[in-house]
Amino acid sequence: MADFYIQQGEYKQAIEPLEEAIESCRSKKRKARYMFVLAQLYQALGDGTMATHYFTKVANSSAPYEMQFQAKINKALSATSGGEEIRKELNKMLRDEKNAEFKDQIYYALAEMDMKEGNVADAKTNYSNSVYWSVKNERQKGVSYLRLADIHFEEKDYIKAQKYYDSCVTVLPKDFEGYDALKSKAEGLEELVFHYETVVFEDSVQAIAEMDPASREKFLEQTRKDILEAEALRKKQEQERLLATQDKVNNQSVASGDGSKWYFYNTKVRGSGFNDFRAQWGTRPLEDNWRRADKASFSVEEEGTDSIVADKSDSLTVEDLLADIPLTQGALDSSNNKLMNSLYMLGVIYKEQLKEESEAISYFNQVIDRGVEHPRVLEAMYQLYLIYTKKGSAEAETYKQMILSRYPDTEIANVMRDPGLSA
Repeated sequence: MADFYIQQGEYKQAIEPLEEAIESCRSKKRKARYMFVLAQLYQALGDGTMATHYFTKVANSSAPYEMQFQAKINKALSATSGGEEIRKELNKMLRDEKNAEFKDQIYYALAEMDMKEGNVADAKTNYSNSVYWSVKNERQKGVSYLRLADIHFEEKDYIKAQKYYDSCVTVLPKDFEGYDALKSKAEGLEELVFHYETVVFEDSVQAIAEMDPASREKFLEQTRKDILEAEALRKKQEQERLLATQDKVNNQSVASGDGSKWYFYNTKVRGSGFNDFRAQWGTRPLEDNWRRADKASFSVEEEGTDSIVADKSDSLTVEDLLADIPLTQGALDSSNNKLMNSLYMLGVIYKEQLKEESEAISYFNQVIDRGVEHPRVLEAMYQLYLIYTKKGSAEAETYKQMILSRYPDTEIANVMRDPGLSA
């Protein structure tokens, strides 16, 4: 009867027959299963207290280990009190070798507790740990990515949000609830990221181009050294992580009493080593030099510049870096064209898609303030005129007069002088 109501989505009506089933059940394993289902019903109905009560009963029962584990995780997700005790229990579970393949779920539960307590910084760390330790459970990895994406979106850090949404839709199954909406969100923010990175890059290379030749060469030489040092450090850290994984496998091989003690004959230890390897390195193609990435972006900070993006290579030269610096008028014009287009499009995206008018105003003003003759200047002025007109602000008249004085013969100016023309 309880199952009938559950199939109908009538969770409240399912509770009473399930309680009677628990009362009359003589099998401990079946009773634990019924209590787990009852806890889930209360969880779905938003009754955290009763859900926690029954999840605790299952966790302390003679149920199979995996059911006990899931009961502890769900207890943490449902709990409305006793946070410190639950957190201690979860941290203890992290240290238990039996839970090695479930660390992603434990870190996720810790992150959810952090969010309930308003501790967003720790939640980000624990969601990231959940992603890192997710070796087999792609759905869990996707949900953790989704939480990170939503946090950054709420914080209006749309650049990071887009990258997490993109990762999210990459690993989640297509039948995940709301998958299409998530994919659209990731794709919608992708344009924002493209234009933002274009602005950062063009600003950086133009700042370098303005240096005198001696200073520019010195700066690029230091940049080259910084890039190579960063690459060397990355390789060293990868090697250390690989050695740490190998040490762990060797230690397990010695300590294990399960079958042969030689690693490749011991199925249990070899499987654990495989999981550790996947946790450290992810899924890799079968190829030479698998630990190397062909290209990456490096950001070199210096007063007056933002960043410079370069290919990563052991043979990187100053001439390689100079290739992207706009040192001729033609190259500078091309750079400015990209810069002005991207600044304007950022304004449009913030105005039309994200409904962030203050950010939109900032980017439209940057288009105007650059002092570059470009078609986007007039369009930015008109966008600001529209924004301030909608607000009923006197600033609208300021931009109207700017357009009429600087661009008197344009279609936009004609419409402003005679609004009837817009029809």
